[in-house]
Amino acid sequence: MRKPTQEITVSQLSGRVLEIVAAFIAERPVRVALSNQVKSLAAVQLKTDTIMLHPLCGLYDLCLCGQVLADRPRVSRDEQPASPSVRSRAASAARRKLAARFGDVEQFDGVFHPTKPLSLSPALSWEAVQMKSRPLPEGLLRNHGMESVLELEAIGGVQLQFDGASTMEELLKQLLAGKLPLEKWTGLPEAEILTVPVRVQETAGFPVLWEKIEMIIAGIRKHVNEYAECYRRSSVTRTADPRPRFSADRGRLDGSRLARAMAEMKAGQRPKPFSRPCIEWQQVFRPEQHLIAIGIDIYSLGGEGNSRALPLALLQATQDLGVDSMIYAFEDFLLPLAADRWCYLHMPHIIKTARDPFEPTVWRKLERLMFRRREADDAEKTAAACCPQLQMRTLTRALTEHGIDDGYRNFGLFYTAGRDFKEPPVNRYGNQYQRIARSVDEQIKRCKDKLGGDWHFVLSLPEELKLAGAANGQVSSAIAG
Repeated sequence: MRKPTQEITVSQLSGRVLEIVAAFIAERPVRVALSNQVKSLAAVQLKTDTIMLHPLCGLYDLCLCGQVLADRPRVSRDEQPASPSVRSRAASAARRKLAARFGDVEQFDGVFHPTKPLSLSPALSWEAVQMKSRPLPEGLLRNHGMESVLELEAIGGVQLQFDGASTMEELLKQLLAGKLPLEKWTGLPEAEILTVPVRVQETAGFPVLWEKIEMIIAGIRKHVNEYAECYRRSSVTRTADPRPRFSADRGRLDGSRLARAMAEMKAGQRPKPFSRPCIEWQQVFRPEQHLIAIGIDIYSLGGEGNSRALPLALLQATQDLGVDSMIYAFEDFLLPLAADRWCYLHMPHIIKTARDPFEPTVWRKLERLMFRRREADDAEKTAAACCPQLQMRTLTRALTEHGIDDGYRNFGLFYTAGRDFKEPPVNRYGNQYQRIARSVDEQIKRCKDKLGGDWHFVLSLPEELKLAGAANGQVSSAIAG
């Protein structure tokens, strides 16, 4: 038994490296996910060959869980995790075999290292994984004192509409009672999804917030103008000049020009009785041919500097351009349904559709969401989540639906992901940056293939996600937040 000499935590390694190491030990494909909600710091799920680790676990812990998967210990196939005695025997056998196969593996530290005084062992189950219980945030059950109406779109064929004070309370009651349909999506295998589109009704403005918005936009007005002008220059349409050109010896004789040609001769000028069509082109910006979709995670409005200025700048530039636009603000939460079940509550707030004019009501609706962000309690902020691939799916679906038959030739996709959490939002679903980046790129490519035309992109994503993007994808060229 060797004392560990290298302290490498799993959070220091990429998801791809973790899965390669685990697959090498287990001698089979293995999926590795990180979560600080794992109750026993590490868990092995035999049915799906999945290893769940707390971010503070070490490289030895990953190898130990991989050896447990290789041994395939017998466990009950019911929903209950294995008993402590079964877990302990499986861990002890895995330690011995791991030392025999790879003697140097004990140089890496971990919470389950043989030299540790605590007799801990990874959780073991056929399918269920015990997670830390967390109460529903009280902030979700109130409307922060605003007496507006949230109009919820139909969910599973049922139209839900309540006054603002009871909307979320009634929704969560039906969710916990199992009365709402949950979606399982391969792009987010860690949780079941409940999508609740919300139409934000116009409310009275908040003067303090409006002044803050005006101050931010005033501070970046130069950059807003520069971006709008850059967009116009790169989005011009070439059209033929309808006016003919006149010549003294080229083209077709124009009878309407004979009288003028005689006058030009008498005045000592060279007559031009011939005309020919124009072969020059004019550069024209046609706003009616443009459709821009803007998606904003509302928690990106609560930071400082670029994280908050960028979405406001994109909105102001879109208004200045006078193009058609649709605006969605995302307010998502990750909620526990049971010990091993999670629900991703996906709430796209519809601020503006493509057919709505860009009026001051748009800014007032945005003020309302900024007020929610400011008044959110700690529990609500803890439950807040940002799943870029799911938000991008909603945004591109709306863009495809409105843009496919309306004669648009130019499209824009502007998206800012939330990032001002106590931990990177994508870490809630494990260190799977490549998978998330690939899914975001796939959503964008699918939308481009359906609509065609010319495209403009502005994406603001967490730096870890940008670095995980493919070289030729939109994620890799995003602005790092």
